[in-house]
Amino acid sequence: MKRVYKTVFVCWALVFIISCDKNTDETYEIYNTLENIVNIDFFKYGVISDESIQVSGIGILKTKTVSKFSNHFGSFMKADSVRIIFDGNRVQIFSFTTDFNEEGSILDENNYLLEGGNFVYKITQENYDNATPCDGDCD
Repeated sequence: MKRVYKTVFVCWALVFIISCDKNTDETYEIYNTLENIVNIDFFKYGVISDESIQVSGIGILKTKTVSKFSNHFGSFMKADSVRIIFDGNRVQIFSFTTDFNEEGSILDENNYLLEGGNFVYKITQENYDNATPCDGDCD
């Protein structure tokens, strides 16, 4: 009987090992779906990061591959607040302290959709519509 248990255990262990996900990386992207010029500023403890981004029109703003075994989303974002500026005249701000759970927050990992094996946040017309007019003084 011991031999049967041992055989079952070994078979179960082999199936488990073979079925494990061998990919240890995850890729996150921020993608602009608008024709607008979009600037994204990342802040940590109120200080602007050197990872600020600008893109004119549709395209990827930021992409980074990080280990699944680290704080993967934190390794990607490296920010506690994000400012998105549209064409220099509208601004949308997300912060962990004020509106982390706001629907559509760029800081909420749950708002990144799995597409083609990557986790993607899309800046859409809804972001633009929810942005506050700032008339060129968006800083």
